[in-house]
Amino acid sequence: MKRILWLFLPIIYIACSNEFEDQLRGQWQLQSIVMNGKDSLPEIPSYYCFQNSVFQIKDKSGMAFGRYYKKDDSLCIIFEDSLQAEALLNMKYTDWKSAYRSFYISEQTPKHISLKDKNKTLNFRYY
Repeated sequence: MKRILWLFLPIIYIACSNEFEDQLRGQWQLQSIVMNGKDSLPEIPSYYCFQNSVFQIKDKSGMAFGRYYKKDDSLCIIFEDSLQAEALLNMKYTDWKSAYRSFYISEQTPKHISLKDKNKTLNFRYY
C-alpha cells in the first residue's frame, strides 16, 4: 500500500502546484522604477512579500499587511482592514494612494519580476 502511495505522491504534488504562486512566494526588493522611459532608484529600500495570498509591504517607515490574487495577467493587491490601509497610506517611502492596486505582470522569473502600473514599471529582485 505504501508503494502505491509513493507512486502517486509526485502526481498529486504536480496537480496541486501553482506555478504563479510558487514563483511569487517570498520577499522581493524594489530595485528600480521606470517612469516615462526614465529609470530611477528608490530612495529607501522597500520590500514586497508574498505568501499564500497574504501580502506585506515594508520599508524604513513601517509595514502593512493585505492580500493579493491573480486576475488574468494582473496581480491585484488589496488592504481590506482599515488599520492596515491606514498604515500603508502613512508609509513615507511608497507611492500608494489607495488601499487597492492592480499591476500588469510584464515579466516574471524565479529571480526577477516587473510590475506595470499605468505609466510606471516597478522592477524587483528576489531577496
